[in-house]
Amino acid sequence: MYRTGMSESELKILGSIANKKHAPTSLVDLLKDPKLINEKINETLSSLMAKGFVEQRLSKENRLLLYLTPKGDRVLRKTFGESDT
Repeated sequence: MYRTGMSESELKILGSIANKKHAPTSLVDLLKDPKLINEKINETLSSLMAKGFVEQRLSKENRLLLYLTPKGDRVLRKTFGESDT
């Protein structure tokens, strides 16, 4: 657990979604990410969504995409010491 109370798996998934800010992420993208190969993605993603760190939106092409919420972005920045500016 990190000082934010989040698990390493949660932070890895948040980081993966954040790294694809300009190209939205889908569940399939997360499942294919080699950095997340040993993670319980479905379970962890559900937890992140329940905590309000990640949200789903339907694209114009009817793809379900994942985005960090402002709360998820803040906790990721706080964890890795980046400022909000």
